[in-house]
Amino acid sequence: MKFWQGIVLVIAVVTISQLVESVRPVNGGNQIVTLGTFAAADVTCLTKKIFKFQPDPQTINFISTTAINWIRVTQLSQYGVRSGVSASVVGGALATEMVTLSVEDTGNKSFFQSDVLVEMRCAP
Repeated sequence: MKFWQGIVLVIAVVTISQLVESVRPVNGGNQIVTLGTFAAADVTCLTKKIFKFQPDPQTINFISTTAINWIRVTQLSQYGVRSGVSASVVGGALATEMVTLSVEDTGNKSFFQSDVLVEMRCAP
């Protein structure tokens, strides 16, 4: 193998490895956060979408006619996103009719880097 062929081979390997690394999902946190206890008999009582580029954090207040038993927060765009989501109950409580939920993007930005779906399930 000639010297210049070796250089071309090294450049090709480095380029391919960088391409593979850029396609691989880069996740810096949780893509799904669940709070409470899931029960199959519960019904969906709230579905809210937080859109990409909305200010971070977002607060969701919800009052239901029945007890809110389970909350799931899902980051919808996972590929190439360098952050995740976190969620916490900041007011009210699970298994009651009222809850205030704080949803945050774990990246170092002041906005959400991807869409986030919040689902709450309540007693029937």
